[in-house]
Amino acid sequence: MHTLQVGNRYDPSRSSYPQTEQVRFTPEFSELARFWPSPSQSEVDAHRDDAEFAAVLVSEHLLMFAYRFGSLDWSDVPFQIGRLRDADLRGIPEGRLEDPIHLRTLLVDSDTGIIRAMRRDTLSSEVSAIIRGSLQMQLDVPFDDDTAGRHLSTMYQHFSTSEAMVREAAQARCSAPRRSTVISETHYG
Repeated sequence: MHTLQVGNRYDPSRSSYPQTEQVRFTPEFSELARFWPSPSQSEVDAHRDDAEFAAVLVSEHLLMFAYRFGSLDWSDVPFQIGRLRDADLRGIPEGRLEDPIHLRTLLVDSDTGIIRAMRRDTLSSEVSAIIRGSLQMQLDVPFDDDTAGRHLSTMYQHFSTSEAMVREAAQARCSAPRRSTVISETHYG
């Protein structure tokens, strides 16, 4: 357990990351981590601005989570519960199906590992229900990375952009207002 804080490392034991985006929905926390090389001040500021989130249920093996912050373009990231390395994190966020999920978002400088922006948003009941329902389906079937990979490839072949995927396939969307930066938060995982 350590405290996440803007200006500190995301993981005290690491000083760099590959450029990537990852989302984790677990019984203890839900987190979107964006690892970008040397984010500009305007990119940091965008992560404090209005946000939108969307859930796309692809199959019983795959959930797509899409988001945009401020004037930045839509982005998306796939989520498969079976890919979580820590088996203790494999599960459904606490609460009833439609209870709002609280999502922590971090923008991390991938060159240094330093957190540049952090916010906490509450996802709508509709988006939260799609997420929890998808995770339950994933837990109910054997983990099948090959099938999920084929479904993911099909999604990316069909939709040329994240925005097109959200516009044409999202089962639920929600907005979150501008946030001031969250200074610190305890991290369990």
